[in-house]
Amino acid sequence: MSEDQVAYAVRGEERALAARVAPNLLRFNAFADGSGEEDLIAAVLLTWSGDASGAYEFFRRASAGALTDRRFDLAAAALERLAHHALLFGDVAVATEAAGDAVSVASEHRVAQQMLEAVATAARIAFATGDVPAADELVRKAHFHDVARPPIACAPVGVGVALERGDAASLRRWSGAPVIDAALHSPRMNEAVAATAALLMASAQNGPDENTAIALRRVLLAMTDAQNLPEFFTVAARYGDVDEARYALRLFEGCIGSERSYLRAHRFLARAYLSFRTAQYALCTENAGDAARAFSAMGLRRYADDAMALLVHHTGNGEQLRGRPRSTLTQREEQIANLIRRGARNREIASTLQISEHTVERHVSSILGRLGLRSRWQVADARALSED
Repeated sequence: MSEDQVAYAVRGEERALAARVAPNLLRFNAFADGSGEEDLIAAVLLTWSGDASGAYEFFRRASAGALTDRRFDLAAAALERLAHHALLFGDVAVATEAAGDAVSVASEHRVAQQMLEAVATAARIAFATGDVPAADELVRKAHFHDVARPPIACAPVGVGVALERGDAASLRRWSGAPVIDAALHSPRMNEAVAATAALLMASAQNGPDENTAIALRRVLLAMTDAQNLPEFFTVAARYGDVDEARYALRLFEGCIGSERSYLRAHRFLARAYLSFRTAQYALCTENAGDAARAFSAMGLRRYADDAMALLVHHTGNGEQLRGRPRSTLTQREEQIANLIRRGARNREIASTLQISEHTVERHVSSILGRLGLRSRWQVADARALSED
């Protein structure tokens, strides 16, 4: 097992790993107990076959073996990779626990680079679940370990937290010169992608500047492992130049393991944003609904809310009941009815529309009465509402 192969596995460079790994291992049934390095490679290969539980076992075994051998960097890296792949499979509880363990191992044994990677992954997960305070605390921890410059791997979450809180100073810090430099010049693709995602997010109000546009082209042309930072493609579809957003989506659709739950959900959301920007509103509604359901099923409230916000925006622009006059329902009731049709529960509707669950319940009762229906499941019937 070469050091290059281990490095590819740690960095998520899975196409490079596939080119170097022994062909017999690609049968996915040739694994036995080995060293920490061998177990790490086996774990990554098992993710390719969709064997989540087998991969998780080998990731944990790799970490335990590395600890025994006092390879503390590898021990933390194996746990961080477990967290990453568990998130891709949609196993958010497994991912959260593994990310926390990776941070603990890296912190206890003072392996700085793996500490930053572990914290960045833990922060991504916390932010995706909607736990902004936890994400902020993790980003601050990363900053403490690298005071010379912002920890670039954490930049997208740093920008996200700043936007959430309206913190202009923090937003400038997370999209400043060091982040721009990483986006334009970093030879580490994961770092360049994270920096570019942060710059795109920070450009939400005014659009991408020249540096951000160049950085986006650079990473799209150079990237080989799109599954490493799925959030980037949603951001690119939302804020990038439309032609480059289309290219980004095609690239994302060809990534390794594209049907894993988290990747599929982000693909739906990226399609929804691109469809909205190109005025394909029926397609936007379909993909936003699929994204909302997929993220809700995983407990990833942040992205579920983003998808539902698209649905609300589109509904507010004129989605109507088929064969019924617009006055049948109020605009708010139309919004709620369409969110119900897309699989939203009362709590999710309340969060999206910034109203109480009690208010949602009152609106649902009114909708049922106005339409002569007995249950919300009849509201969800695709025949009851227009596909616009």
